[in-house]
Amino acid sequence: MQSRRPVAQQSKLFSRQKRTRFTILSVAVVVIVSSGIFVMSRLSYLSVFTIQVIEVRGAGQDIIGSVRAAAEESLKGDYLNLFSRSNVFLYSKSDVVKSTMTASPRIEGVEVKRNKLTGITISVKEKEAGALVCQTFPDFDEGKLALDRHGACLLADASGLLYEQVASSSVDGYNLYYAPAAKEVATSTEEFKALQEFYAGMKKSNIAIQAILFKDKGEYEAYVKGSDKDDRATTVIYFNNTRPLSLELENLILFWNHALEVAKPKGRIPVYEYVDVRYGSNIFFREVK
Repeated sequence: MQSRRPVAQQSKLFSRQKRTRFTILSVAVVVIVSSGIFVMSRLSYLSVFTIQVIEVRGAGQDIIGSVRAAAEESLKGDYLNLFSRSNVFLYSKSDVVKSTMTASPRIEGVEVKRNKLTGITISVKEKEAGALVCQTFPDFDEGKLALDRHGACLLADASGLLYEQVASSSVDGYNLYYAPAAKEVATSTEEFKALQEFYAGMKKSNIAIQAILFKDKGEYEAYVKGSDKDDRATTVIYFNNTRPLSLELENLILFWNHALEVAKPKGRIPVYEYVDVRYGSNIFFREVK
């Protein structure tokens, strides 16, 4: 009968050797990984791999400096005290985008791409102004809307967000709104888009709209300039949102065109003190004699 004692001794020796090999292998792996991290860390700081040029495209000259400075700020420092944040292969695009988006309220979007080995290109998309919004009430001079007295106003993007203050001389080229209660937005996006369509529809129908006033509870006033031949008091158009603005616009255009057709044979152009389209097809008005 064979003794089991030598087998037990052999098993213990084998286990110790296995643990030793595992320990050596583990230490070797740690050394190799640590060495690799150290080498990569040192390489990440080399100037040949560091972002040195930041090109900004699409932004106005007045905000290029701010965009570049914001990008540079996002590239400062390192990751875990090991890797440079300004390394062209390791930098965070999302951090650059997030930082540059705050450089100016005019910025709508940012795209970042690597440019060769030591640079990045930041492509900026600026907001397109949808209108000019003045946080005041309109001013009139002998019944005429005084466009040179509305004070400083704010540009609004297509959604109605107010994002940049401009001088009072910037009226030309923008739809003009008076919104005394407006703060960060002119109104809800849905309402603003409907008003913009109303504004555009009046222009398309050759109704010389100058501005729209936001009143309380969905009430509005639109101001129409007198004709070149008869530049009398500004006509006030009363409308509201109790029905779709498109319907009120349609009724206004029908009334306006009919009035012109009736007055044409008489060789005159009708001028109104006000036109009220808030009551469906029943249009109320007062003509200036």
